[in-house]
Amino acid sequence: LGKPILLDFSTMWCAPCNSAAPALEQMSIDYSAYDLQVVTILVEDTQGNEPDSDDLDSWIEKHAIENSVVLQGVIDYDGITGYPLGAWPTFAFITRDMILHYGIHGWSDELIRSYIEEII
Repeated sequence: LGKPILLDFSTMWCAPCNSAAPALEQMSIDYSAYDLQVVTILVEDTQGNEPDSDDLDSWIEKHAIENSVVLQGVIDYDGITGYPLGAWPTFAFITRDMILHYGIHGWSDELIRSYIEEII
């Protein structure tokens, strides 16, 4: 079995994504006893371009991220060769059995925590 995973697909220009980032870092701390792995995948920088390593560093510093993982991602807007994304942020929850449990759009601390509780 693996670790339960919360995937966060975000962009640097998205206000709700920026609001979610520090809360997600706190969730990674709050649920550390359950081995929850929070992974943010940044898919666009502030200008809507593919982010680079400086953008990732900026995001990590801005949101004081120490426990979560932040990766650079390329998305498939059609959902043919990748996870379909149509809103920011988009979250996917993966169980310890590596089964995609939920996928939701938008930010709500309470809702995200309720889904985490179901997968841990």
